[in-house]
Amino acid sequence: MLADASDELGLTGLTESDRTIYMLLWEAADKSSRQLEVRYEEFVDAVSGPGVKFSRAQFYKTLKKLEELKLIERVGSPRSARYHLLGEV
Repeated sequence: MLADASDELGLTGLTESDRTIYMLLWEAADKSSRQLEVRYEEFVDAVSGPGVKFSRAQFYKTLKKLEELKLIERVGSPRSARYHLLGEV
């Protein structure tokens, strides 16, 4: 059932770390606009807890992968830290 849900949401190409970061982005985003401003240090501080561990490199690699899969889009300039979440979770 989980595999079917992953297929439907387009998450099959994501690692477990990618999925965790994606879910945490959804939790941190504004519910009405689906936007958030996210930087590694602030994000880790906000979501730190048991089992939540990922490196800076993994975080930014995941953001890039999510952009390529059209699950998020950057708002503003290429150096902007503001994202709009696309799709449904």
